[in-house]
Amino acid sequence: MNRVPTSHLPVRHLPMPRFPIARVLAVVGILLALAAPAAARQVDDEPDATIELTARSPWLSDTEPLTLDVAVDGVTEGTTMRVRIHPPLADAAALEQSLADDVGGITRSVDLGPTDEIPVSPDGTRTIVLTGDEIRSQGVHPVVVELRSPEGGVIDLLRTPVIRLGADDAPLATPRLSIVVDAGLDPTIGPDGRRAVTATELDRLDRLATFLDAVATLDPAPPITVLAPADTLDALERTTDPRAPGLLDRLVTAAATDPVVLPYVAVSAAALESAGLGQALETAVAAGSFAMADRIGDSPAPGLWTDDEITPAAARRLAALGFETVLTSAAAIGEHDASGAADRLLVPAGPRPVPALVDSGLTALVADGATGSSLVAAALDRVDAGPVAVAELLLRDAGRRSDVVVRLSDIPEASVLRTVLPLLAATDAPVPIVPTPVGAVTTDGEDDEPEAVRLAAAADDLRLIADRFRSVDRAVATFDAFVDAAPSRTADLGLQQLTSVADGLDIDERIALLDAVEAVVTSGFDGVTLTGQTDLNLTSRTGTLPVAIDNTNDYPVRLMVRIRSDRLRFPDGEEFAVVADPDVTRIDVPVEALATGSVPTFVEVRTPDGSLLLDDRQLNVRSTAVSGVGLALSLGALAVLAAWWIRTWRKSRVSREGPQNP
Repeated sequence: MNRVPTSHLPVRHLPMPRFPIARVLAVVGILLALAAPAAARQVDDEPDATIELTARSPWLSDTEPLTLDVAVDGVTEGTTMRVRIHPPLADAAALEQSLADDVGGITRSVDLGPTDEIPVSPDGTRTIVLTGDEIRSQGVHPVVVELRSPEGGVIDLLRTPVIRLGADDAPLATPRLSIVVDAGLDPTIGPDGRRAVTATELDRLDRLATFLDAVATLDPAPPITVLAPADTLDALERTTDPRAPGLLDRLVTAAATDPVVLPYVAVSAAALESAGLGQALETAVAAGSFAMADRIGDSPAPGLWTDDEITPAAARRLAALGFETVLTSAAAIGEHDASGAADRLLVPAGPRPVPALVDSGLTALVADGATGSSLVAAALDRVDAGPVAVAELLLRDAGRRSDVVVRLSDIPEASVLRTVLPLLAATDAPVPIVPTPVGAVTTDGEDDEPEAVRLAAAADDLRLIADRFRSVDRAVATFDAFVDAAPSRTADLGLQQLTSVADGLDIDERIALLDAVEAVVTSGFDGVTLTGQTDLNLTSRTGTLPVAIDNTNDYPVRLMVRIRSDRLRFPDGEEFAVVADPDVTRIDVPVEALATGSVPTFVEVRTPDGSLLLDDRQLNVRSTAVSGVGLALSLGALAVLAAWWIRTWRKSRVSREGPQNP
């Protein structure tokens, strides 16, 4: 409670008597005179009557007055009210000071007359109305409402800042605010393939969803960019927490208002590119785009990429994928930290040029972390907390008309933003909420081109697992062709593998994910073996050879079987595709014998692309049948032998009988 004391009497102008007794009386009189105002001050200081602000309108314009609803208690007859208006404030530090003390001179004083003559509303409050005639100059003005005693002393007072908007032909220079709500969780897939979502993270998502629900109820609803990665949405879909389904629906609804393409899980384009894993970046974007389109029924176009580091190579790949702007933080480019310094100005978002990315066409958008921290801080315990917050944004802009972007991952219930949201969404708001500015570098036509941004270089940690990632990637691709009726198995493995290069993991966590993927793939391949007899008999010239494949997996698999032999012919070819169900699958391979006797036959089972040998074995085929060619050769040899024998026999007979006489 602030009180203003009365002034001392100007005692130096009192005449002094000539005689000593007179001098004594004069001194006593002076002391009594000095005591009188002191007593008056003591009465005025007693909080017999109070004044309190209960409600107010947000700002004042040429056409809309400012209303202050006040509750007055304990007033007596003769108590009056007065309004003091101070000059416009220069900065946020002065605003903070004005909430407790007088700042600057008084530009206007308005006497409202006796308190009991001010009409009382049904709720017991009195309304004070100020128009453009009382506050004529635009800006943020400290306004003080005093409750005064009949003697003119200040009994009680209240202070509140008033925003005076400009005229149509001379508008107030104001910033524009864009809000990006980041609902992404840390990577949710663990080495065991399960999704991990903690109760704390669900609480945070619930706060964000509640804020987005409030946004949707406003008319018109301000444009908010919602970052809801597919990894987060899938985690909510698969968690058993009873809150998850509702949170999923609320976040998808909010994200669908103005959908943006995000990678399936947050990754660093620069780090992937420098590790030679640029293809993984494309995979992450494609997976994220597919998942979002599947949920909202539409394929959003890429636009905004969020990252604190970028390289020309990464920028070119992002541009090729359709991205236009990289959202980075002011702290990442060294503009300022998230402090609440009184002299801190808003950070212009841009889009701003990035010299190193000029050939890619990408621009940078800078998120103001300090302003974001201010908006999610606890609101002042004041009725006018909303107007105070708007006034602070105006003063931190300092008339530059900045486009400001804040990226918020949590919005507590008692935050400034929740308090100020209805004010910022108003059609005449001095700090309007506008869509996130994505695209080419723009200016307002008055200022020079925005200051260029220099983004940090990429980290090197992904290089440590690059070779291993590529090896596992090849194995997963082979496994994808191998699995027949369970494509989700491969999809889940691919997402688990992709998570190994997500932001925020250490090297051990990355390796653990890759090990887990490789273990599943290897187990699937090891589940396929050749079985059955190895010694077989072929009793006719044509027939079939049985090949038995044991599949111990709980899903069917696609295989390629190769069979070869030097003395057997395979009418249907030596290579054929097979689908092996769980348990043992028998395949009868058509065969034609080219010779009799023991015929070695070699059988291989490979993955469908032939790249990986799963098992092989040798079959010993004993052929007891004679082939058509063999039979013809045998009969021909027998005929030759018979002809030779007959001829030889005849010659021998003639020789024994000798010549015959006529």
